[in-house]
This record gives sequence, structure tokens and C-alpha cells, in this order.
Amino acid sequence: MIIRVFRVWIKPANETEFEEKYRGISVPFMKSCDGMEAVWIGKPMEATTGSYVMVSHWTSRKSLEDSLGANWNEPHIPAGMEHLVENCTVDHFEMM
Repeated sequence: MIIRVFRVWIKPANETEFEEKYRGISVPFMKSCDGMEAVWIGKPMEATTGSYVMVSHWTSRKSLEDSLGANWNEPHIPAGMEHLVENCTVDHFEMM
């Protein structure tokens, strides 16, 4: 089992548009992937931070590779959301 932790920092004043697209584009895409067991998204507790998180649980590394392609271990920004993003990272962890 794999835990994928995606963090994104958005450009100032884009919170509303980003949150709508995060819920409306990113989450449905992740839920459609084979081998993706669960996904959670979080927004900053203080509006000034501009960072968001997506934590997903996958059955295997192979499911990540099959669903996200050869660059599965790199951050992925869906088309139409690039202009909102300032920076992003992704980390993967094996469940213990």
C-alpha cells in the first residue's frame, strides 16, 4: 500500500477558483484511477498560507504507474489549473 502526499501552493487571490477546480477536477480524476483506494483534500486553516494538500491511498506502486504514467512520482497539475499554481511537491510512502 502506498500513501501519496501532494502539496500545492497557489498564487495569491486564487483561492476560490482553485478550490472549485480542486474539488471539481482533481478529486474526480483521482477517484477514477484504478488502484486508488481513498483521497482526502485539505485547505489551509488560515487563509494567508495559500497551501493545500491531497493525500491519497493506493493499492500498489504499479497502480500509481498504470494510472499516472511514467512520471507517477512527479507532481501533476490538471490542464486548466496551471495558472493557479505557484509551486507543488509530491512524496510517496509505503504503509507500515
